[in-house]
Amino acid sequence: LQCVAVASATALGSIAVDSFFWKRLAYPELEVFYFNVVLNKSSAWGTSAWHWYFTSALPRALLGALPLTLVGAHCDLRARSVLAPSLFFVAVYSLLPHKELRFVFYAIPPLNITAAIGLFRVFSNRTKSWWRWLFAAGCASVIILSFCACAIFLQAARANYPGGHALRRLHALEGEAVTEAFASSGVRTRVHIHPEAAMTGVSRFLELDAKRGWSYSKREDLDVVDWHREFEYLLSPNATVPGFECIHTELGYGRINRARFALELYPKIYVHRAQRSGS
Repeated sequence: LQCVAVASATALGSIAVDSFFWKRLAYPELEVFYFNVVLNKSSAWGTSAWHWYFTSALPRALLGALPLTLVGAHCDLRARSVLAPSLFFVAVYSLLPHKELRFVFYAIPPLNITAAIGLFRVFSNRTKSWWRWLFAAGCASVIILSFCACAIFLQAARANYPGGHALRRLHALEGEAVTEAFASSGVRTRVHIHPEAAMTGVSRFLELDAKRGWSYSKREDLDVVDWHREFEYLLSPNATVPGFECIHTELGYGRINRARFALELYPKIYVHRAQRSGS
C-alpha cells in the first residue's frame, strides 16, 4: 500500500506540473511508454542489437561499478533482491529494437547500490588475509580509475552540445543589431535551426523573447532556396551554404586522443548570415 501511495502521489505531481507547462492534460512518462513500447515507432531513429544495454550502454555508464555489482550480489543475498528487478527491467527493454541509455537510467541507482554493498563487504573483510588486502586495493584502484574516466567524460559531455553554444553565440554576435532593427521596422529576424543543431543543445529555453526581434524555425522540409528566401540566419552542419556567409564556427566533441590523453574538438555547427546586397 505504501508503494502504491508513493507511486500515485508521484504520478499526480508529474501530471500536474507537466500539464501546467504543456497547457494540456499531459503525462509524459505514459506518452513516452505508449510511443516507444506500444506503437514501437522509435525504431525510425535506429536500432541496436538485443544485448546493447548489457554489453555497451551499462558498462560505459557504470564503469568500475559494474564488476562491483557482481561482488555485491555474491557477498550479500539482500543485494540480489535489489539487483534482480533492475536486470529484469533492462532485459525487458532489450526486446525493443530502438535503444537509448536514457531508457534504462532507472536501473543505474540500484546497480550502484549493489556495487556499494560489494565494496563495503570487501573493505570490511580486508584485514582477514593478504589476498583480501590485495583485492581491496584492486577495488580502490578501480574507483580511482572510474573517477578519472568520469572527469574526462564530463569534459566530453560539455563539448557535446555545439548547437546550443552556437545559438548563444549568434545572440551574442547579432543580438543588439537585431533588437535595434526590430525596434525601427517591427520585422522579426528569422533563424532556421537544422536538425543537427536541434539535436545538440538547441531548445526553447535558449530562444530569446519575440519582443527582442527573434523568430525561430525547425522545419525540415526546406531547401537552399527556401532558406535564402525566408531566413536571415542559419544554424547548420554545412560549412558553406549558397547565399550565406559563415560568421561563426562552433567546435564540438570529436574523439578522445588516447596518445595525448586529451579531447579533440571538430567543427560541428556553423552560424551563417544571409549575404547582404553587394557583399
